[in-house]
Amino acid sequence: MKIMQKITLMLCSITALFYLIGFIPIKWAIKKEDIKDDRENYIVVQAEASTVSAWIYEKESEWRNVSLLNETIRKFNRELAGLGNQYICYGKFNGSTESIGIQVELFDVTGWDILYPIKRNKYMEGILPKSYLCIFDKAESLYYTLFWWKG
Repeated sequence: MKIMQKITLMLCSITALFYLIGFIPIKWAIKKEDIKDDRENYIVVQAEASTVSAWIYEKESEWRNVSLLNETIRKFNRELAGLGNQYICYGKFNGSTESIGIQVELFDVTGWDILYPIKRNKYMEGILPKSYLCIFDKAESLYYTLFWWKG
């Protein structure tokens, strides 16, 4: 083989390797029915930009505002949260506060999972898996943290 062909083959191999590494699972999605029904230890939340708090959860068939303390979800991927994904936050309620006349409950988060299926933006929907978060999600989160998200 000529030297240019070897260089091209090597560059293509390195590119393919980096692409495949991006699919390594970081966190598996779980199904709602796989959770023990003990509402004292977890809540299911989703992001809601139009409310007082950034998160809402359902209680007695009504969506309520909640502030997540020790929030590790936010550090993972802001864009995934805004696509209607739901998260299971483990922990306990730690009182409540009022913001512009609206009651916001405080939830101390000790851990979290994401519910299956994972929704992604229209460019990644058919490419990235619905069953787990991968390195690409973490890299995207780093980009948003560094360049977009200032909150």
